[in-house]
Amino acid sequence: FLKPMQEHNIRIGVDLHKWGTHGFLAGAKESPDRFPLPQKQTDFIKRSHETGAQVFGYLQGICWDIGSPSFKREDGWKYAVRNFYGQPLVWELGEHNSIIAYPGEMWEKTLGNTIVKMAKAGFDGAYLDSNNHAGTYLNFNPLYNKQSGGGNEYIKANRGMMRRMKAAAREHQPGFCFTAESFWEGNIAELDAIKAVNTWHRYLKSGVAEQIPLASAVYHDHAILFGCWVGKHSLEQDEGMDYVVKRGMALVEGFKPGWSQPADMLYFKNKELALETSLRRWQAYSAAKKFLLYGEMLRPPQLLSPTERIHFRWWRAWGDATFDTDTPSVLSSLWKAADGSIALVLYNVTAQPQDMTVKLSDLEWEGVSKVAAHSIWPSDLTPSAVLRQPGQVEVSCRIPARSPAVIQINP
Repeated sequence: FLKPMQEHNIRIGVDLHKWGTHGFLAGAKESPDRFPLPQKQTDFIKRSHETGAQVFGYLQGICWDIGSPSFKREDGWKYAVRNFYGQPLVWELGEHNSIIAYPGEMWEKTLGNTIVKMAKAGFDGAYLDSNNHAGTYLNFNPLYNKQSGGGNEYIKANRGMMRRMKAAAREHQPGFCFTAESFWEGNIAELDAIKAVNTWHRYLKSGVAEQIPLASAVYHDHAILFGCWVGKHSLEQDEGMDYVVKRGMALVEGFKPGWSQPADMLYFKNKELALETSLRRWQAYSAAKKFLLYGEMLRPPQLLSPTERIHFRWWRAWGDATFDTDTPSVLSSLWKAADGSIALVLYNVTAQPQDMTVKLSDLEWEGVSKVAAHSIWPSDLTPSAVLRQPGQVEVSCRIPARSPAVIQINP
């Protein structure tokens, strides 16, 4: 998988979900007791670093497996989040069960010990699954309950625990990162990135694929958003339409490319489509980082043409369930960089080139009599821009098939 990436000078990160002391531990099984690592996994981390790839490891951020050695040693039941009746909150996870561990001194010591070992082993970061949506529980454990129902103690404890664990890991691996999934404001300040798959892989209303880009508009300045929930069906069915649309949506909403499954590009039907479109998206994102990574999302453009909407099946995660829905032929968003420059980010989801025109409104340009447009990516596009009235611009361009485009608009 690394070879085609190296040929195109693409640096990647490896997200290990199954790793640990007994070969490959999945999910919360025996969490968080994953060390010592088998020698093959230690060698893999080393080889990945030699190729320029960074390595992240999956780790449950709140689940303490009741069958793990540390749970038995510490009598983990004492440190569980409890409901109103004093019962420990237990997640039934297939062949094993876990408590929801309160982020107090004991869980910080237990989970933090594994995270420090990860840093020492060469991991560049930890993906703390479930960690940033557990604060929705009220907590009635008398060991921690200082306020009615726990108050906001869980939130404050989680923040402090995250901050201290990251600092401890960075003593051994500078730049060690934390990522998690879902959106919870309780600890977003302690995350370096959020895997955004659980937020919009099932859109707000059946039959409507377009969404309010709330995540990007609100959280973009607080944590890097990355990832996209596409499954095997997304790529193999309907000529990969669902794959293309979801990846395109993620790009125009400012999500950093990531969480790409190697099987998409190596083994699955339409693997060539996955690799080709991924390379184009990655190149466009890299060229537009001053907008998509460091910039601010502005009011969405209005697509004037083409008006045709594309009907397709939206596959729900990795299962067989779908929504029948439609989407514009060209997806779009508007961004402002820190230097004040503005760029239009577009994605043609169809298999044919599209002549498109969008209208930009409420631009804060006073005294401007004309505007110009040039393509940041790809370099061979020839966009045009017309000032229709103060603060309102129309931009036109032909967008290649299944391809992004980034167009800078200058007064």
